[in-house]
Amino acid sequence: MTADTDYEASAERATRSLDYLFMSDQIWGSTMQPLGSVIAVAALSWGLGKRQASAQMAAADGTVPAWVNTWYLWLRYGVPIGVIGALVSGWV
Repeated sequence: MTADTDYEASAERATRSLDYLFMSDQIWGSTMQPLGSVIAVAALSWGLGKRQASAQMAAADGTVPAWVNTWYLWLRYGVPIGVIGALVSGWV
């Protein structure tokens, strides 16, 4: 083996290593983070339910702010659609 052959083999391994890093970043960094946030929002809005979520947002005197209904609908529908839309637009 010559020095050129060793260099080419090393460069090929480095390129494959970078391809692996880019693919891993695409899967774990750019895909799983948005999916995890959609799961967390779904657990809050769909799993916890409107009554429990409103109770969590209640003030110390027990009154629920007027904006809680809008907040709940936004969490239930707007945020997941927006995050999934951003995720899909990043793939295209």
